[in-house]
Amino acid sequence: MEFTHLQGTAKQTQGVLPMHLGINKKSHIINQVTLVRLIQLCVVIIAIGTPLIESHFIHPAFIKLVVQNTENEANRAATRMKRVVIQDIKNGHLTVSPDTINYLKEAEQDYLLWKSKVFSHDGEVLYSSQDKDIGTINEKGYFHNQVAKGEIFTKLVKKNGSSLDGEVTTLDVVETYIPLMVEGQFIGAFELYYDISARIEAMDAHMEWVDKMLLLLSGVAIITAFVIGIGYKKVQQIREEYELELIEMATKDKLTNIYNRRSFEARLVQDIKQYEKFQTELSVILFDVDHFKFVNDTYGHQAGDNVLTLLAKITQKTIRSNDIVARYGGEEFVILLPNTGKNGSQVIAEKLRLAIEEAAFDTQSHKIQITVSLGVACISDIAHPNLDNLVKSADDALYFAKHNGRNQVSYMQTSSNKYSDDEEEMDLSSAPVLDR
Repeated sequence: MEFTHLQGTAKQTQGVLPMHLGINKKSHIINQVTLVRLIQLCVVIIAIGTPLIESHFIHPAFIKLVVQNTENEANRAATRMKRVVIQDIKNGHLTVSPDTINYLKEAEQDYLLWKSKVFSHDGEVLYSSQDKDIGTINEKGYFHNQVAKGEIFTKLVKKNGSSLDGEVTTLDVVETYIPLMVEGQFIGAFELYYDISARIEAMDAHMEWVDKMLLLLSGVAIITAFVIGIGYKKVQQIREEYELELIEMATKDKLTNIYNRRSFEARLVQDIKQYEKFQTELSVILFDVDHFKFVNDTYGHQAGDNVLTLLAKITQKTIRSNDIVARYGGEEFVILLPNTGKNGSQVIAEKLRLAIEEAAFDTQSHKIQITVSLGVACISDIAHPNLDNLVKSADDALYFAKHNGRNQVSYMQTSSNKYSDDEEEMDLSSAPVLDR
């Protein structure tokens, strides 16, 4: 075992791995974020889509239902009227007697018909609520191709629209052709008009109210979606801050606010793996305060805590940005030097020793001058490189610095061809036990 006090120039380091301690600083849960985004998207789609669905599907469906119900009413009315009208059949042809005409006029009032017509089998108007239509012929294709074949034919005629016979209506009406069949033979047809203006107006008023409610609910839904997003983001922020606080508590030393031993060892294990894979240089500095017990006994433990806190700050200012300092225990500190070999690590250690020696540790009532002893070890000089052996080598070097007079840097190099295990054991056992 060989202890040296060599000095050299620190190596310039690039591409240093970031500090990873096995704990994620941000624990975004992708599934939760995705779920919230999907909820927001669904709410917005529903809010925008509902009014469109109402206007393009629900309202037309209600209109269709009204027309279908009106057609059924017309069919029932025609069935009753047919019983009277077919009594006027002569020689297989339909005629309309004065008594039947009177009946039809009364039926219009009974069945709330706006207008009605009776056609012969060839399309001639035999009866109409409007006398001007009597005697005209319906030559339209729907009459001869559908009604004459026994099919009911219905059309919704909107206000100011044209009916099937070309008449412009001032109301919303349902125009229905119902064939008159006797023993399977087409003998004529009814054309019944129902005024559905009141129904349409009532339905439109209801749908207008529904539209307003849907617009209101859509606005509320959209606002709610954004509030959910903002609220979730705030909750995420609070949770992340809380997690970071927990991570700080788990990885940082409460007194000095630098990394604790657990964090340091987690990172050192990672860097040793990098060394085994890429043979990158790696060194460790272990140091503690000389005669720290004297500081505590003389000035009190509060002063001792102030010394440790100031020592951590001086160390952080002195080392490089990629180096990692941690409180290893008590007054003992450790520094991890990535990509740094034997000479470079000793230069950094000596720089730190001088910075501490020249600093004034101003406690509440006293100015204390302290020194530190530092042990340096480089992984490339360790016969069996692992965490325990590397730290032990630095600790042995620190012990030698203490034994050799304190306030100095010692480097320990293990080499199998220099000393035997017996010589090493004898050399360490001969050293006195020191009060650090």
